[in-house]
Amino acid sequence: MPKIPSCVADSPSSHYLKSCGLNLVHRGKVRDTYKPSDEGLLVFATDRLSIFDFVLPVIVQGKGECLTALTHF
Repeated sequence: MPKIPSCVADSPSSHYLKSCGLNLVHRGKVRDTYKPSDEGLLVFATDRLSIFDFVLPVIVQGKGECLTALTHF
């Protein structure tokens, strides 16, 4: 299992989602899963960068938006 560096795991986005009352269910290499209610899940595509099961200590601005747009497409 890859270790996510703390400098990219605790992003402003994750702090915001937690402040809205969402509970973190799972943190993957690139996506975080939150539980907003009893009925659904929120999958959040982050700007974390990973290669070969290693999470780099860098954030790529806009990467999450691109991943979300590809998923939606």
